[in-house]
Amino acid sequence: MEEGAYEQLVVNPDINDDLNNDSDNPSKTSSINGNYITLPDSSSRAGNDFQVSLQRARSRHLTVEVPLLLVALSLSILGTLRSEYLRERVATDVYHVNVSMNDSNSCGGNTSSVEDDIQATTSTWLLYLGAIQAIPGLFMAIILGSVSDRLGRKPALALCVTGLLINTVFNIVVIYFHFPIPAFIPGDLIGGLCGGLALLLSTSAAYVCDVTSAKMRTFRIVVVETVLFVGYGIGQIALGFTLQYSADPTLNKYLLPLWISLGCAVASLVYILLPWLLIETVDRRQVVGKGSQISKVLVGIYQLIKENTNQRRRKVLGYAVIMMFGVFVVQSSAQVFVVYSLGEPFCLGPLDVSFVSVTSVISGSIGPVDCMARAVGCRPKVLNTLWDQRDRVQGPE
Repeated sequence: MEEGAYEQLVVNPDINDDLNNDSDNPSKTSSINGNYITLPDSSSRAGNDFQVSLQRARSRHLTVEVPLLLVALSLSILGTLRSEYLRERVATDVYHVNVSMNDSNSCGGNTSSVEDDIQATTSTWLLYLGAIQAIPGLFMAIILGSVSDRLGRKPALALCVTGLLINTVFNIVVIYFHFPIPAFIPGDLIGGLCGGLALLLSTSAAYVCDVTSAKMRTFRIVVVETVLFVGYGIGQIALGFTLQYSADPTLNKYLLPLWISLGCAVASLVYILLPWLLIETVDRRQVVGKGSQISKVLVGIYQLIKENTNQRRRKVLGYAVIMMFGVFVVQSSAQVFVVYSLGEPFCLGPLDVSFVSVTSVISGSIGPVDCMARAVGCRPKVLNTLWDQRDRVQGPE
């Protein structure tokens, strides 16, 4: 018997007589000597079970890193593939030009004006599709991330992965049946309404905070960030090889990488949903009051903006706008880079584009990862030497 599970209540004979007549109280059972014990209620047993599950989650070295790796791989394939497909689709359908990446002679035969028109039209479509997904995704990430503090991390993670899965299915259907380009819009909109990458990252960071101590928290977040970059790199290399060495000269060559992306999304969703693989870290019994949790979050956001203490409203709205444009610029610049590098004057192949994209991501991730590693004292010695030399040359700030 666990300590504290049962509490023995010794009472005098008069009270015993009153309790013997209380047939409506099944939680009290008489013992042989006339004393009474209180049986544990269901809430206390559920609380003990949750604490046991939470300790199991804290003892694991890998938690959200596995589904995050799979999702990063899937998103990496989907994002770059969309840019390459739209460029070839626009060139073929609108300008009647062959820009197949399997044909090394197809690049360089177009006039600069036609190539500029192809890039401009493709970039415009990428702008529309990116905005349709990024803008709703930012606001839904704020709302659903707050709801995850009440209803759990796993539902939020499962929702954003489900949105990715649905979006990938839409891409497969559009490419297979050669639907018009606007048919991509419903998939991107659903992906944005499900939170997208912003919800995935925020919920993953919250999960790490739930299962780590203050001493190890920063290190685990460094691991999560590193896993994200590794997944992106693997996805880029896989996409580059499948497109570079595909024997299919038609647009159907894009289907195989999409099936890989879909498989990663399904595997991530299964990992999240299975209770013995990813353990919930939020006790839903602690939710105060009844009613819709989303409505409570919306009311809280309204109250946050309504109160203008110390110019808080302007700061909150300013931070939201900066974050929205920051995410939008990062996603759009990567896609525009792919479109531009495939055409003149670079004429890069899909594998070359993948390697350049990986190099760009790695170089851009050195700063954030190094800062976090520096905070926990786990930065490699070679970086310590480089930074120390820089400090000696520049002098103290």
